[in-house]
Amino acid sequence: MAPGSKASPPIRSRSRPPAATRPAAIVLDMSTAAVALGKVMAAKDAGKSIPPDWGVDSKGIATTDPTRVKAVLPMAGPKGSGLSLMIEILVSVLGGNPLISAALTDKRDAGFNGLIIALSPTAFGPRDHLEDEVDRLARAIKDLPPALGTDDVLLPGERGFLLAERRLQEGIPLAHGTIGRLSEEAGKRGIAVPPELR
Repeated sequence: MAPGSKASPPIRSRSRPPAATRPAAIVLDMSTAAVALGKVMAAKDAGKSIPPDWGVDSKGIATTDPTRVKAVLPMAGPKGSGLSLMIEILVSVLGGNPLISAALTDKRDAGFNGLIIALSPTAFGPRDHLEDEVDRLARAIKDLPPALGTDDVLLPGERGFLLAERRLQEGIPLAHGTIGRLSEEAGKRGIAVPPELR
């Protein structure tokens, strides 16, 4: 598969020199859904519609109304659905707290599960060699020409790092619905709401 935001074919001409320092950590934070549930909730708070391929209603029909979404759709169609099923078996069934079967057969929400798998890089070889090879891979992808309409080829996690820097400087925008829910929750807990959110 082509790296995200990469032009095709990969012409080896560069208009910018390679970076002098190593790229930031490569962090892949994703679900197997077509979109994060948080984006559906954000659209609901903002009173905006959503694309029809994000989620379905209680009857399994695609909807553009975020208030009617009962389930988000899998990414990449059947491939994403299969990947999601394997993760459910590995994380939920193996962990003793099935989620999907509980929702389908018992009509109940079993909550959330998590699985942490830790690998020691030194079990596969010298650490320095691995770091050098990951760095070489990252640079090779970053040096590809961006696709039309994009400014750069971004590695997993890079967009989040850039956005975090921007949010630290400019603040975090909140939808009116989100502010309302936060204010309501603060009131329940006796927490003063900052003037900026009133």
